[in-house]
Amino acid sequence: MSDIPYYEKPKFINVPADERLSGVDISLLLSGQTVISRSIDETAAMQYSFFKRDGLLAINPRPDRLVLGRWRIERDQLCYQLGNEEFCSALFRSSAQANGVHIYYFARVEDGINPTVFIDDIQRGDTIPIERLPKAL
Repeated sequence: MSDIPYYEKPKFINVPADERLSGVDISLLLSGQTVISRSIDETAAMQYSFFKRDGLLAINPRPDRLVLGRWRIERDQLCYQLGNEEFCSALFRSSAQANGVHIYYFARVEDGINPTVFIDDIQRGDTIPIERLPKAL
């Protein structure tokens, strides 16, 4: 997506000017894809998340761990359930461009907009670096 250094990405967030994606846009962008992302607060932690078209979510937060859950779009937000916990986030595209490419980031929208995760890359299909994923949850 963008080869801008990770530590530079926060400079591209301008919430009032950035575009909040619709639920349809989020689904088109993520369904059947693997998202490589990093937390805004934990820059060293790269995470792979595979959004299977049937709603299965497989997250590989580190090489020896796989977390399974479910994902869906609700009220123009990506909502996902991991165990007993559920989270929802909006997805934004920066108005500014880095090397001709927009920065995408997730943000929680309760009590204001709080950016949480940058998307580093989106890859077609399941590219989580593990041998095999279960067919269903």
